Amino acid sequence: MIRAELHLDEATPHIHAYFVPLDEKGQLRAKHFFDGRQKMRQFQDSYSEATQHLGLERGIKGSRAQHQEIKDFYSIVNAGIEPDSSLTQLQLQAKAADRDRAQAKKQQMEATAKAKALENELKDKRIKELEAQVAFWQEQTKLLRDLALEDVAWELGLNYERERWRGHGHIINIDGSKFYDFAPEHSKGGGGAIDLVMHVNQCNFRQAVVWLDERFGSDGVERAANAHVKNRAADIIQTEPRPQFTPPVEDKSNWTAVERYLNQFRGIPSDCVQMLHNQGLVYADQQQNAVFVMRNQQGQRNGAFLRGTRGRAGEAVTKCKLNSLVQ
Repeated sequence: MIRAELHLDEATPHIHAYFVPLDEKGQLRAKHFFDGRQKMRQFQDSYSEATQHLGLERGIKGSRAQHQEIKDFYSIVNAGIEPDSSLTQLQLQAKAADRDRAQAKKQQMEATAKAKALENELKDKRIKELEAQVAFWQEQTKLLRDLALEDVAWELGLNYERERWRGHGHIINIDGSKFYDFAPEHSKGGGGAIDLVMHVNQCNFRQAVVWLDERFGSDGVERAANAHVKNRAADIIQTEPRPQFTPPVEDKSNWTAVERYLNQFRGIPSDCVQMLHNQGLVYADQQQNAVFVMRNQQGQRNGAFLRGTRGRAGEAVTKCKLNSLVQ
């Protein structure tokens, strides 16, 4: 015996065995094992005896069954088995078992095919949905991008020579969304399509928008306008000074009343109130408000919450006011 393989990937489990037919003298002689019907039957009998404890049954002795093509066999399965008087009861039972196994296998294959078809249909649907999403976000991304300044320069009648856009007295270098005019009489830079049109055509914002609309359409104008606003916002963020927070003036004479309010009416422990007060995070102002100081992540004061403490508990005393000083 050289090798034996158990196959479980088909409706009927079976074994493929490979061996060299050597007789008792060690000579290669296939007839010693397979010469004639009787030896083949003995071979099947011995195999059946060796596997009987596994619940395997021997094939029908003397069976006259012949090999059938699979398509012919399925035709018989679909049509049903016609009684054959030449077959014994055991042979009929064996043939019926073969039919049932084939029918079950066929149903299993059909179910698998349907499941795969449904799975592929769902995958195709999901792929189309993802493609639609990609197209949508690509369009949105396009709207967020400004018009290419090279395209705008071309429409403005400038020619690209020696790594500069030249014409109408301009010598303009374009670097992404920025441009700079090196012409001595200009020596000015800017950013975005609208700025470039205003600079070259010496026009105002409204005139530049109309000019772009005539050449790039409403979508192009929208892209240019979005980029223009974005650039202006970035400039403001960089150049506009930040408003400085001015906290309410502290009135130490009112602290005792505010501390009593926080402790007795708000239920904040005295040691906690005192700790916050020592750190400058809560104090009293001139109107006897409790001032709670706000800080950013760097520990800098950037706002304050004010809570009134005058009046009876449960009425004006419990009213919370958000001071306009909070940024």
